[in-house]
Amino acid sequence: MRKLFQVEQVKRFSEQVSYIHSRVLKGLVVLSIFLVLLHTYFFLINISQQAMGSPYTAIYVGLTGFSSLIYTFIIVYIIYLFTAEFEEGYAQLYLSHPISKREYVSAWLFVSLGTTLILYFLSIFLPVVVFDPKVIWNLFSINMLYMFVEFTSLGLLNFLVALKSRKKSIAFLTGLGLFYLLPFILLMIASLSYPLYRLPPYKTFPGMIFSILYPFKSRVIFMYASYTPPLYPSIILAIIVFTVIIYCSSRVEVV
Repeated sequence: MRKLFQVEQVKRFSEQVSYIHSRVLKGLVVLSIFLVLLHTYFFLINISQQAMGSPYTAIYVGLTGFSSLIYTFIIVYIIYLFTAEFEEGYAQLYLSHPISKREYVSAWLFVSLGTTLILYFLSIFLPVVVFDPKVIWNLFSINMLYMFVEFTSLGLLNFLVALKSRKKSIAFLTGLGLFYLLPFILLMIASLSYPLYRLPPYKTFPGMIFSILYPFKSRVIFMYASYTPPLYPSIILAIIVFTVIIYCSSRVEVV
């Protein structure tokens, strides 16, 4: 009986994921194809720069960091759609069917972070496979791990705010703030702190917060100082936020 119940849970979760995919997946696939072409162009630039003595993957990683601005906006947009369902009353309609609040929330979380990040990293991975598979380990072992943890932790924070507020405007502005505005504010404050504390920016309090929230950006920006931010605080943050989301998902109010 318990196994049957678990099978039904997975089935309901899959059906909800399929529904969300029916709304956003076509657009995500088209965007991913565009990014594959863009990343192919970036990788060709990387190969040409190697001949001039640049680190082999440094150019490619920097350029893919730029293209990530596009996909992080998609994460924010899907979380916006999630909160819109609460605000416009559709969530109440779906939850009147035999699907639990946790299954409903988990499906949106899976699509907003799981589907988007899988497609984005595939768009980075494919050009490397085609042109030079030998550098896959060098490229994906460290830099992509930092990027993945950064996007996951920020996406989870955005999703948690969306879940608690259930307001699409708050969710959208929080996402824009976390992904685009806050890193520049923290970096600016950390840089301006030098005359006061005589410390490198990454050793100031704002700099440490920046390194926890944005480990990939911190790694790239402070590369000149041979500074590599520890990844475990960002991973711990992601685990804590994910746990809170799962806890709150079954207690979310639907009105």
